[in-house]
Amino acid sequence: MKQFQSKFCRFLGKPEQTDPDTTTTTIRGVVLVAITLLLATTLSVNAATFTVTNGGNTGTGTLRQAVTNALAHADASSTINFSGVTTVNLTASIQCSTAAAGKTLIINGGSGVTIAGNNSSRIFYINTNNFRLEINNLNLTKSYSSGNGGAISFDYSSFQNQTLVANNCTFTENRGSMGAAVYIRAGNFTANNCTFVKNAASSSGSAIWMLNGSIIANNCTFVKNIVSTNGGAVCVHNNSTLIANNCTFDSNKASNGNGGAIHIMSNNAIFVGNCTFNENSAVKGGAILIENASTTPPMVYLYHNTFVRNMATSTAITNAGGAIYNASTDNKIYLYNCLYVGNLSGNLTPTTAGQIYVTIREV
Repeated sequence: MKQFQSKFCRFLGKPEQTDPDTTTTTIRGVVLVAITLLLATTLSVNAATFTVTNGGNTGTGTLRQAVTNALAHADASSTINFSGVTTVNLTASIQCSTAAAGKTLIINGGSGVTIAGNNSSRIFYINTNNFRLEINNLNLTKSYSSGNGGAISFDYSSFQNQTLVANNCTFTENRGSMGAAVYIRAGNFTANNCTFVKNAASSSGSAIWMLNGSIIANNCTFVKNIVSTNGGAVCVHNNSTLIANNCTFDSNKASNGNGGAIHIMSNNAIFVGNCTFNENSAVKGGAILIENASTTPPMVYLYHNTFVRNMATSTAITNAGGAIYNASTDNKIYLYNCLYVGNLSGNLTPTTAGQIYVTIREV
């Protein structure tokens, strides 16, 4: 049995107007069920409410004080709203540590609130277990960390029910080593209708970096994010799962590494469907690079995706995968009804051979 399967994949023209086969329908059903289960989870707890009235870094009425009060409150869940404040300017990160354990914190931006790190600090730093942060209608911008996680860092070392949910949020011009916008080491991240623009990581995963957890990105946009090594927009490591549905990856770049939009180094299941990859670039895998994190290979499902003018810049190898590069013969990759147009690999012309590099092993 071959470890690589491709069905209804085309390299020119428009997608065929045909119904997906039973296998495709089954996979899409699995993804939709997974998304539904995670998004439909509700918490039946009491909620205290706090209001931000001061856009400063510290003091009465600030976001920092509201977070401190919320985490100190007896209720397991707290909600923070804003009144008369459209911008919060921080000079130091807001930290959630021991007091946050077992808590849920919901921050509502209303019609839209900007939280800025002023190119000098993180925005949120979480280092505790069993904590859930939900942010709604926020713009997190211009944060900076010399370490990991510019805007948001979940830095607890073991998987202990850490959860981040972002709805209708924008992450712009954040900087960090790994995960310039969002860094999660052991936890779950769900992003709905979010936009990641011009985030820059000096190491890997400029928009999102995940280790030993799960990412669900639904209706999200990733534009002009840049990284020095791997994962121009998203990087998933070790025992991590990625579900990306109806997302757009446009002009992201791994300047000296692999996976211009997505770098997969996982031994778990990956689902990417109904997504558009446009003009992303990397040394290998202009849009996506796939490798395994251990002796257990990942199972990667790519379905109903469009790859247009992505580019692998390497000229050291014959085919660096203008759209997709598979780095291991053990990886199990399934392609369903994808469209490839004008993707380039090094000096190759935009042909089928230059667009996908997949090694196949007979078993």
